[in-house]
Amino acid sequence: MRRYIRKAGLYILGIITILFIGISIFLVLQFIQHPNEYVIRVLKWRDADVYDYQNFPERVLTASPAPFFFTENLDEPYLHRVFREAASIDDLDEMLRNTRTQAFIVIKNDTVIYEKYFTNAERNSIVTSFSVAKSFASALVGKAIEDGYITSVDDPITYYVPKLIERDHRFSNITIRHLITMSSGIKYREYPFGDDAKTYYYTDMRELAFEHTRIQEPPAIASY
Repeated sequence: MRRYIRKAGLYILGIITILFIGISIFLVLQFIQHPNEYVIRVLKWRDADVYDYQNFPERVLTASPAPFFFTENLDEPYLHRVFREAASIDDLDEMLRNTRTQAFIVIKNDTVIYEKYFTNAERNSIVTSFSVAKSFASALVGKAIEDGYITSVDDPITYYVPKLIERDHRFSNITIRHLITMSSGIKYREYPFGDDAKTYYYTDMRELAFEHTRIQEPPAIASY
């Protein structure tokens, strides 16, 4: 029996050793391939969260002297009914609390019909915007078209960033519309040291966009 226990212990020790060596080699390769500061950020901060803004320098924006205010006409029963019928969610507030949502605002026809905050957040809380930023970027594209800086959402991105076509001619098939509908076909990996970590923690986003993007499949207009 002791011999089997000793043998099992050796097997386990061997597996642990192999894993340790593998992880060490992986980390060394990351330090070689990428800026040290980026690798350290990934190891120290790990997954991005709503408090990431505390890790980076801030740039204060001056509020407009004439801001636009949405009309407020809260209608919680209506929204609860919509979620119950469309998504089978019986209690919207409970679902938002259980998913650790911080802020949930619904705007319909320039009118706020639902606005609630959870997990100790409030209207003036600072949080990481995550994909909310995509909506603002899309709106800015619309303003750029309105002001004549961009001709159309159907313009190829290489018209504005010709450097990309030098690396892969297929970038010319991607339009601004593909980017704002998240249907560009550009490769994106989420696991550790993948594109999630790069887009949050990389030290040079311009270099990342120009040199590290790769096309995985042809672009297609998103169905949503």
